[in-house]
Amino acid sequence: MSDDSARLAGPEWVGTLWHGLTRLGNTLPRLLLAGVMIAGLWLLHRWRSALFVAAVLSSGIGLSSAIKHWVGRPRPDLVAHLDHVGSQSFPSGHALNSTLFYLVAALVLACFLPHRGLRFGVYCAATGLILATGISRIALGVHYPSDVVAGWLIGVAWFGLWFSLTRHYWPRALP
Repeated sequence: MSDDSARLAGPEWVGTLWHGLTRLGNTLPRLLLAGVMIAGLWLLHRWRSALFVAAVLSSGIGLSSAIKHWVGRPRPDLVAHLDHVGSQSFPSGHALNSTLFYLVAALVLACFLPHRGLRFGVYCAATGLILATGISRIALGVHYPSDVVAGWLIGVAWFGLWFSLTRHYWPRALP
Protein backbone atom coordinates (compact mmCIF):
# COMPACT_ATOMS: atom_id res chain seq x y z
CA MET A 1 0.00 0.00 0.00
CA SER A 2 1.16 3.51 -0.66
CA ASP A 3 2.02 5.97 2.07
CA ASP A 4 -1.12 7.91 1.14
CA SER A 5 -3.31 4.95 2.06
CA ALA A 6 -1.70 4.62 5.50
CA ARG A 7 -3.91 7.19 7.18
CA LEU A 8 -7.40 7.28 8.56
CA ALA A 9 -10.22 8.76 6.55
CA GLY A 10 -11.50 12.05 7.87
CA PRO A 11 -9.90 14.97 9.64
CA GLU A 12 -6.36 14.67 10.98
CA TRP A 13 -7.55 14.97 14.58
CA VAL A 14 -9.33 11.61 14.25
CA GLY A 15 -6.02 9.83 13.68
CA THR A 16 -4.44 11.77 16.52
CA LEU A 17 -7.31 10.72 18.78
CA TRP A 18 -6.98 7.01 17.93
CA HIS A 19 -3.20 7.11 18.40
CA GLY A 20 -3.65 8.83 21.76
CA LEU A 21 -6.21 6.27 22.89
CA THR A 22 -4.06 3.34 21.82
CA ARG A 23 -1.19 4.72 23.89
CA LEU A 24 -3.36 4.25 26.97
CA GLY A 25 -2.67 0.55 26.48
CA ASN A 26 1.05 0.72 25.69
CA THR A 27 3.30 -1.36 27.92
CA LEU A 28 5.66 1.35 29.20
CA PRO A 29 3.01 3.74 30.61
CA ARG A 30 1.15 0.79 32.16
CA LEU A 31 4.32 -0.53 33.79
CA LEU A 32 5.29 2.90 35.13
CA LEU A 33 1.83 3.49 36.61
CA ALA A 34 1.75 -0.04 37.99
CA GLY A 35 5.10 0.59 39.65
CA VAL A 36 3.75 3.75 41.26
CA MET A 37 0.65 1.87 42.41
CA ILE A 38 2.70 -0.99 43.86
CA ALA A 39 5.12 1.38 45.61
CA GLY A 40 2.22 3.39 47.06
CA LEU A 41 0.51 0.29 48.37
CA TRP A 42 3.77 -0.97 49.81
CA LEU A 43 4.38 2.35 51.60
CA LEU A 44 0.85 2.15 53.03
CA HIS A 45 1.68 -1.34 54.36
CA ARG A 46 -0.84 -2.95 52.02
CA TRP A 47 1.58 -5.67 51.04
CA ARG A 48 -1.01 -8.18 49.89
CA SER A 49 -2.61 -5.58 47.64
CA ALA A 50 0.80 -4.66 46.20
CA LEU A 51 1.55 -8.33 45.53
CA PHE A 52 -1.90 -8.75 43.96
CA VAL A 53 -1.23 -5.87 41.54
CA ALA A 54 2.21 -7.23 40.63
CA ALA A 55 0.98 -10.80 40.21
CA VAL A 56 -2.10 -9.98 38.13
CA LEU A 57 -0.36 -7.58 35.78
CA SER A 58 2.84 -9.59 35.27
CA SER A 59 0.95 -12.85 34.76
CA GLY A 60 -1.33 -11.08 32.27
CA ILE A 61 1.64 -10.09 30.14
CA GLY A 62 2.86 -13.69 30.19
CA LEU A 63 -0.61 -15.04 29.42
CA SER A 64 -1.03 -12.69 26.46
CA SER A 65 2.36 -13.62 25.02
CA ALA A 66 1.74 -17.34 25.47
CA ILE A 67 -1.64 -17.24 23.73
CA LYS A 68 -0.26 -15.12 20.86
CA HIS A 69 2.56 -17.63 20.38
CA TRP A 70 0.22 -20.62 20.58
CA VAL A 71 -2.42 -19.22 18.19
CA GLY A 72 -0.01 -17.49 15.80
CA ARG A 73 -2.65 -15.44 14.01
CA PRO A 74 -1.16 -12.86 11.63
CA ARG A 75 -2.17 -9.22 11.71
CA PRO A 76 -4.92 -8.02 9.38
CA ASP A 77 -3.64 -6.90 5.99
CA LEU A 78 -6.83 -5.35 4.66
CA VAL A 79 -5.55 -1.85 5.41
CA ALA A 80 -2.16 -0.35 6.16
CA HIS A 81 -1.20 -0.52 9.83
CA LEU A 82 -1.33 2.92 11.39
CA ASP A 83 0.64 1.91 14.48
CA HIS A 84 3.84 -0.06 15.07
CA VAL A 85 3.19 -3.75 15.74
CA GLY A 86 5.69 -6.42 16.63
CA SER A 87 3.80 -9.57 17.56
CA GLN A 88 0.94 -11.78 16.47
CA SER A 89 -2.63 -10.56 16.35
CA PHE A 90 -4.69 -12.84 18.63
CA PRO A 91 -5.57 -11.84 21.27
CA SER A 92 -4.99 -8.11 21.39
CA GLY A 93 -2.34 -7.57 24.04
CA HIS A 94 -3.45 -3.95 24.36
CA ALA A 95 -7.03 -5.05 25.06
CA LEU A 96 -6.11 -7.88 27.43
CA ASN A 97 -3.48 -6.03 29.44
CA SER A 98 -5.38 -2.73 29.51
CA THR A 99 -8.39 -4.61 30.83
CA LEU A 100 -6.27 -6.06 33.60
CA PHE A 101 -4.53 -2.78 34.38
CA TYR A 102 -7.65 -0.61 34.52
CA LEU A 103 -9.67 -3.18 36.49
CA VAL A 104 -6.84 -3.60 39.01
CA ALA A 105 -6.36 0.17 39.27
CA ALA A 106 -10.11 0.67 39.76
CA LEU A 107 -10.24 -2.02 42.45
CA VAL A 108 -7.31 -0.51 44.34
CA LEU A 109 -8.68 3.03 44.06
CA ALA A 110 -12.16 1.89 45.10
CA CYS A 111 -10.70 0.55 48.34
CA PHE A 112 -9.80 4.11 49.31
CA LEU A 113 -13.10 5.75 48.34
CA PRO A 114 -15.76 6.15 51.02
CA HIS A 115 -18.87 6.47 48.84
CA ARG A 116 -20.47 3.89 46.59
CA GLY A 117 -21.14 6.56 43.96
CA LEU A 118 -17.45 7.44 43.73
CA ARG A 119 -16.51 3.78 43.42
CA PHE A 120 -19.11 3.35 40.69
CA GLY A 121 -17.61 6.34 38.85
CA VAL A 122 -14.14 4.82 39.05
CA TYR A 123 -15.40 1.54 37.58
CA CYS A 124 -17.23 3.42 34.81
CA ALA A 125 -14.06 5.38 33.96
CA ALA A 126 -12.05 2.15 33.88
CA THR A 127 -14.61 0.57 31.56
CA GLY A 128 -14.46 3.58 29.24
CA LEU A 129 -10.66 3.43 29.08
CA ILE A 130 -10.74 -0.31 28.41
CA LEU A 131 -13.24 0.11 25.56
CA ALA A 132 -11.43 3.11 24.05
CA THR A 133 -8.08 1.32 24.05
CA GLY A 134 -9.49 -1.76 22.35
CA ILE A 135 -11.51 0.12 19.75
CA SER A 136 -8.45 2.20 18.86
CA ARG A 137 -6.58 -0.98 17.89
CA ILE A 138 -9.29 -1.83 15.37
CA ALA A 139 -9.43 1.75 14.06
CA LEU A 140 -5.66 1.74 13.49
CA GLY A 141 -5.95 -1.46 11.43
CA VAL A 142 -3.69 -3.59 13.65
CA HIS A 143 -6.36 -5.97 14.98
CA TYR A 144 -9.45 -7.78 13.88
CA PRO A 145 -12.49 -7.07 16.09
CA SER A 146 -12.32 -10.67 17.35
CA ASP A 147 -8.75 -10.05 18.61
CA VAL A 148 -9.95 -7.16 20.73
CA VAL A 149 -13.08 -8.88 22.03
CA ALA A 150 -11.00 -11.94 22.94
CA GLY A 151 -8.50 -9.69 24.72
CA TRP A 152 -11.28 -8.09 26.74
CA LEU A 153 -12.87 -11.44 27.63
CA ILE A 154 -9.59 -13.10 28.57
CA GLY A 155 -8.62 -10.03 30.61
CA VAL A 156 -11.91 -10.02 32.52
CA ALA A 157 -11.69 -13.77 33.11
CA TRP A 158 -8.07 -13.55 34.31
CA PHE A 159 -8.93 -10.66 36.63
CA GLY A 160 -11.96 -12.58 37.90
CA LEU A 161 -9.85 -15.65 38.62
CA TRP A 162 -7.27 -13.66 40.58
CA PHE A 163 -9.94 -11.68 42.40
CA SER A 164 -11.89 -14.80 43.37
CA LEU A 165 -8.72 -16.43 44.72
CA THR A 166 -7.93 -13.36 46.84
CA ARG A 167 -11.46 -12.11 47.60
CA HIS A 168 -11.07 -12.53 51.36
CA TYR A 169 -8.26 -9.92 51.35
CA TRP A 170 -10.45 -7.15 49.93
CA PRO A 171 -12.76 -4.88 51.96
CA ARG A 172 -16.39 -5.95 52.20
CA ALA A 173 -17.57 -2.49 51.11
CA LEU A 174 -16.56 -3.06 47.49
CA PRO A 175 -19.45 -3.08 45.03
